[in-house]
Amino acid sequence: MASKPSIKNTLKRNCEAAGTYEPWRDQVIEKLAFILQKHEKVKKEWKADGEPFVKTEVNTKGEPYSKKDPRIDIMNQLEESALRYFNALGLTAKAADDSSKKSAGSSISDFMEKALANVGQK
Repeated sequence: MASKPSIKNTLKRNCEAAGTYEPWRDQVIEKLAFILQKHEKVKKEWKADGEPFVKTEVNTKGEPYSKKDPRIDIMNQLEESALRYFNALGLTAKAADDSSKKSAGSSISDFMEKALANVGQK
């Protein structure tokens, strides 16, 4: 299992490579590293048990019944949380698209301002 500092360093390098790293994002990186570490731990336990989707439990009357392995729900919830943090750090395709749209919008605005300024100079 990867250590939390290792995960944090990887996330920080990914943010730097994406051009989204700012020192104030360290708290977000810290939280995401925690989520990813917990997800890895639960997944490792689940795989060690043979990746069961259904568990057999015994009710209060001693009768066996089947139910969905609760670790699947835990992993899904951790993945959903992680996705929100990845998006906040600009490390998803959606975040990259949003970022490029914003930068494209500002460059178009800049272009329009320059064009309007040049109209009266001819």
